[in-house]
Amino acid sequence: MAVRVIVTGASGLLGRAVCRELQTNAQSWVVQGLAWSRAAGHLLKMDVTCRSSVRELFQSFKASDKMLLLCSIVMLEVIVVKAV
Repeated sequence: MAVRVIVTGASGLLGRAVCRELQTNAQSWVVQGLAWSRAAGHLLKMDVTCRSSVRELFQSFKASDKMLLLCSIVMLEVIVVKAV
């Protein structure tokens, strides 16, 4: 069974490298990259500060799915402030 891996910040330096590594070497994983400002090609354009978008994404999660949060610290601070 394939495990879905969602990578936020997939258009950044680290996110691109992580997605490339997972797609190349993790044969049983399905990699979905999320990006905002530079979303193109196979990346899903998503604003991770939008509660409804994040809620919809998590509702599609299975127990075996993974998420790697590689978006910038600035974005993470915004999420924490909005969540409080």
